[in-house]
Amino acid sequence: MSRAYLNDRWCVRCGRTGPTPYLRDKWDRLIAHNLINKAAMDVGCGNGRNSAFVESKGLECVRVDAAPGCDGKLVTCVLGKESIPIKDKRKIALILCNYVLMFLSKTERARLALDILRLAIKGAIVVLEMYAAKDSECKTDAECEKVLDEFVSLLGKTRDAHTLHQVKLRRIIRLN
Repeated sequence: MSRAYLNDRWCVRCGRTGPTPYLRDKWDRLIAHNLINKAAMDVGCGNGRNSAFVESKGLECVRVDAAPGCDGKLVTCVLGKESIPIKDKRKIALILCNYVLMFLSKTERARLALDILRLAIKGAIVVLEMYAAKDSECKTDAECEKVLDEFVSLLGKTRDAHTLHQVKLRRIIRLN
């Protein structure tokens, strides 16, 4: 799915500038895992609202999206079709994947999982959020739950993926 399509159909409807409520409300749980002064990555960052929140908490945040749409440093790639082009030795302690998985095919999600595993440090936290969208891969909450379970399973194939928190269509995972 093209970034232009997402901008025109979804991001423009959001219009939010603050972080997602789940990220904001669970932040203390993330801080408990010693993330301050470490690097984060916001996958599918859109307008950068979650990136800005993470940066305000003291983390450097790499913003990843298919096309410019947020303020700050942006790494451009088409998720699931290209590897995330972070070539330096930086390792990521927090990965945000908010409202992006439902727009990726199963193959694209598998490639994204490999990128996350390549870039994440031991003990990294992965925040996953989804919603059902009629013109996405997940048209119902049940389909979203299945995709979340499959994605966590992909992360767990080569690393221990421990669920720290789970509510409807949201997960916080630690990669050991």
